[in-house]
Amino acid sequence: MTALSSKNIHKLLIKNLPRDLVLAIEEALAGAAKIAFESTAKSHPGHRANELGNARYFRANEAFFDVLATYGASPTPLHGNGLVVGHAGDFKLARFNVRVGPWYNARRSRKRMALVQGNEYIAELVQGSLFESEEQQVPSGIVFFVMEFGETAAERPLDILIAVPAPGMKSWLYCESISTFVQGYSEPSHQDDVAKPVLKASVKKRKDNEGGTT
Repeated sequence: MTALSSKNIHKLLIKNLPRDLVLAIEEALAGAAKIAFESTAKSHPGHRANELGNARYFRANEAFFDVLATYGASPTPLHGNGLVVGHAGDFKLARFNVRVGPWYNARRSRKRMALVQGNEYIAELVQGSLFESEEQQVPSGIVFFVMEFGETAAERPLDILIAVPAPGMKSWLYCESISTFVQGYSEPSHQDDVAKPVLKASVKKRKDNEGGTT
């Protein structure tokens, strides 16, 4: 997957998501993937792939919930295979796992599809719509933390990304590796917490990168 970035959305995310929270989520998800791999290492080859996919999902949900709770991000309760959704600033936070390649099956969850409709306003800004004031607040949108795995079993994902989908999840307004994303916190323009980001028109929009969740 090629990670494209919008400077405008990057600024919004930096403004709303504490650096420590983002790094804690990255560490927790990587740890959850390792636990899932180790717990299924002796599974029968005939069903190991399915068991590993399920273990990755549940361990990642538990780890994500724990981090959100620790940082006061008000996660929804753990319940079966339901989504865990938290809040930070103007954004809802959620997660999913995918295999490398187009993310077609990211749209399989009805709740996930409903949540992304909240990004309609953000999509309008990215697509070049003008707005009345540079200090206008962005309504609550949703950002996903995505673990991308290879085709073969492994204890670590190929990458952990932060992604903002367009409504319908047929394209991505922002998608970047967390390792690259967090570099933005050290930029001088982000040191003043009271500064309002200036959202400009004509930024790149991520083209159809969808695909299979695990």
